[in-house]
Amino acid sequence: MPLLAGFDVQNRPGRTPTRPSDRDRSGYEQAKPYPTEELEWLATTAFNKAVDFYCASQTVECRRWAEKALSIAELIIDGEALHELLQTKFMGLTWDRSET
Repeated sequence: MPLLAGFDVQNRPGRTPTRPSDRDRSGYEQAKPYPTEELEWLATTAFNKAVDFYCASQTVECRRWAEKALSIAELIIDGEALHELLQTKFMGLTWDRSET
């Protein structure tokens, strides 16, 4: 199942994904935002997975998971600090020239 499956990442108020089912229900004036704490958890967990792959010298998977973490961090309202921190940590990793 894809990360954030079932959540609308494109049409979201305030850059926060919302569940389509919440938008479609009668009686809802505004869509429920995806909880910030969960987005933070997803971003940090994805980044930790990237670090695991980095430690195992699996560069392609490391970059893939780091990109996922950064993408999720961008969705957080007022989440610039987390995005900047993860980006700084990722840019601080050293790569073998043959892996880039």
